[in-house]
Amino acid sequence: MRENNKLSTSSYFLLTCLLLISNMQTTSPFSLYFLCIFVFGFLSLCFLLINKKINTELLVCSLILISFLIFITILQIKNYASYEGLTAIIISRLALAVYWGGLVGLSLGCISNVSSSSMSKVVNFVIFIMSVFIFIQIASHYFLGLNIDFSQMTGGGLSRSYYGEVYRPSGFLPEPAVFSGHMCALLALSLYYNKKLNFYFYFGTLAVLGTLSTVGIILCACLYISFIMSVKNNLFSYIIFFLFILLFSIFIFPSLADRYELFINGVDSSNNLKIDAIKNFFGDKDIFLYGYGVIGRDHPLLPPYFEAIKDVTIFGAIFSVYGVVLGAVVFLLFVVVFIKSSLSFRSKIILTIPLMKLCTPSYAFFFIYLAIYFLILNSKPSQFVK
Repeated sequence: MRENNKLSTSSYFLLTCLLLISNMQTTSPFSLYFLCIFVFGFLSLCFLLINKKINTELLVCSLILISFLIFITILQIKNYASYEGLTAIIISRLALAVYWGGLVGLSLGCISNVSSSSMSKVVNFVIFIMSVFIFIQIASHYFLGLNIDFSQMTGGGLSRSYYGEVYRPSGFLPEPAVFSGHMCALLALSLYYNKKLNFYFYFGTLAVLGTLSTVGIILCACLYISFIMSVKNNLFSYIIFFLFILLFSIFIFPSLADRYELFINGVDSSNNLKIDAIKNFFGDKDIFLYGYGVIGRDHPLLPPYFEAIKDVTIFGAIFSVYGVVLGAVVFLLFVVVFIKSSLSFRSKIILTIPLMKLCTPSYAFFFIYLAIYFLILNSKPSQFVK
């Protein structure tokens, strides 16, 4: 990414707020309607008006994805006509995706010209705030007996902060796995812009460890391993790596073994629902051809596996949302951008790793990260490691 412009004070403030509030999305009306719709739109338009720059390629890609999504939704609505009230929910989900995707495509184009030092300050600040809140939740629960739940505090339902009797903080997001996906995306950007393992990367990684999210810990490990493989003679990084492997073996591997046993026995709700969603995808001709669209489990009579239809990595989600017809076009677009990029292969892998979890159009931050991902991969050559 070109190193020629620093963000103005106003642009820095707007972009920081935009990244922060897009990572504060829960089921509460305050979080969704006020922060992630009203404030998100206001900040995006202000950012566009101040910088007065639209990236044509980003906007065209955004419009293509949005157009495909509208087309798929129109085709799929008839399949859910028997579910009372579901059509309105699907249309509202589509409207959100169009709203977020359109605003991001319009407003974030100028990021391609912003220096890495300016972007790193924005990313580092958001990592710090999100991580601090996780540690506040942990300290409050274990030392004060208080459950600080951002969703409940802002008028929504309880977050999924418990796995059995084990407390797992979720920060400003509805569940630990979602927090981990968002944080890993920020950590990948931190590695790209900072070009080193700094305090903020370790701090954010500790926050992910604090959520006890298995997928989050695996993604952090993948980011760390991918980065240190490109660093020569860095003894400290290798020491941290071996300590991480030791901790993983002691604390995480038994958990993975338990999850595997549950999965084999058919009682791991998360992974078994994914399998059911995949089976239905191949078993239903309409869904196979045209995808599930933007729908989730938005009606109590829908099968339980609708909770997992998009939680299948970015590559699975492309076909899950768009079907094999348009999904093949979107997938080809993704592959072309990836292959044509002049970034080093390791850089591209690091930036792609978060998309193994951050892959659903249900969250505003997904569109922001996807736009930044596209702009970075489509930018001029830059050295990833100094």
